Amino acid sequence: WVALFVIRYKGKFLLHLKDRSELVATRRLNRQLSTQDPHTGSLYREAFLSQIGKEPVHGTVCCVRICNYQRINEIWGTAVANLVFMEILSRVMSEMESAVCSKHSTDSFNVFIPPNTPFDVEAFYAMLNEPFHFNARQFFSNVALGYYIEKEGDDHAHSLNKAEMAIMDVLADRVRLAEFREDLAR
Repeated sequence: WVALFVIRYKGKFLLHLKDRSELVATRRLNRQLSTQDPHTGSLYREAFLSQIGKEPVHGTVCCVRICNYQRINEIWGTAVANLVFMEILSRVMSEMESAVCSKHSTDSFNVFIPPNTPFDVEAFYAMLNEPFHFNARQFFSNVALGYYIEKEGDDHAHSLNKAEMAIMDVLADRVRLAEFREDLAR
């Protein structure tokens, strides 16, 4: 990329080219960082909603929270806590290739599962909570899952809010799996 400047000098025109490739690369990087988490590759909320809004299908929206993330972070450090996060996220992505994921916070992420994807919420929850190994140690993820099954006419942003409300209800009741109920909105 170059910028072209035309300069009139003593009745003649001079062309001056200035390299702009660094500026273009910086703009592309900024655009990518504003839509995608650099550590996980997951979309941020607005990019997530934009992505799932492109197709007029209604699926299941989940909010997944790693309840013991902070404890893992305190005991084993940020690097191990991030590995736990990445392990759980990779389970989702490898199990359901058509799912769209977004980072919600340091210890949670959202998942949109299209309606044509076979989905059993209890099996999904059990799969997320299976233990895994790092450096000859076994880790238990202790995942909480709130979800909302969209209905015809639902807005994806509202559905995401409902899944997030369900996760708050899950955390308050010490239950770890909950579907959104209308009384939560009140």
